Amino acid sequence: MKLLRTVVCLALVLGLAVPAFAWDAFGHMVVAAAAYDRLTPTARENVDRLLALNRQFQQWQTQVAGLPVAQQKKAIFVLAATWPDLIKRDSNYHDDGPGGGDTPPAAGGDMNVGYSDMLRHKYWHFVDNPMSQDGSALMPFQAVNALTEIHLLSDALGSATSDDGLKSYDLVWLEHLVGDVHQPLHATTRYSAAFPSGDRGGNSETLSCAAVPAPCARELHALWDNAMGISNDDVSAAMAYAKTLPHVALTEAGNPDKWVADSFALAKVKVYSGTMNSTPLPHHLSAAYRTRATTVSRSQAAKAGRRLADLINGKWG
Repeated sequence: MKLLRTVVCLALVLGLAVPAFAWDAFGHMVVAAAAYDRLTPTARENVDRLLALNRQFQQWQTQVAGLPVAQQKKAIFVLAATWPDLIKRDSNYHDDGPGGGDTPPAAGGDMNVGYSDMLRHKYWHFVDNPMSQDGSALMPFQAVNALTEIHLLSDALGSATSDDGLKSYDLVWLEHLVGDVHQPLHATTRYSAAFPSGDRGGNSETLSCAAVPAPCARELHALWDNAMGISNDDVSAAMAYAKTLPHVALTEAGNPDKWVADSFALAKVKVYSGTMNSTPLPHHLSAAYRTRATTVSRSQAAKAGRRLADLINGKWG
């Protein structure tokens, strides 16, 4: 509780909005900030060099120009974690598959070709492990997903035959995807009588905002994306927040399959539980549930930061 009070006070000092309770842009930046602090000097030198090859690099330089010079390279790494979401709104990129959407292309399935790839790859952001609590039939998840991409991109990042342009592309995606798979609703979709085709990782589960201070998430996935408690895209605030994350002990830092399995388990125990199951749509979530979402998200962000750092350090250790 003392740590959470410190975070809220920090947000107020910085002039940030504090909702009633991962990942939006702020969550991804927090994970990246926690990771950068754990990179070896050699790993930092390499990631700093690779990020200069991203099309967004000059804009990132402009964004961080007001920070102390000693913080600017870290801040660019932090901003880079949001790039795979930025291209969702960039008209130069387009959705995959026939008709667009989250569907992999019918031919070829997966790809890793670097910045010449102008697809948004929305289906890379999640692993829809199926679950049901009422006996509803389950559907298999897509063969290409966040977990397959973490393996693919991390292998290329450490390959002696991959060029730097490809490694730069893979690095920004890995920054993002390691964060994504630690948000429990990026690791599952729930099948039920209400949602026989699945609830799309909680995106279809509507929430009541009655008696909930503004701003209030209107659906479950958004609540968990923003569960750290600060809706902001300020890089300095994210770097400050990362220093307040709890210490976590890890024994499976290099095992992405275990990361996804752990998030899936959290979804079953922490997300789809309590008032989530005892109320009809829209769900009226208790204050205790929302507090739990914050606690879980802070712990998951701390784990994601450590694991991302270990993954990158392993390429240039």
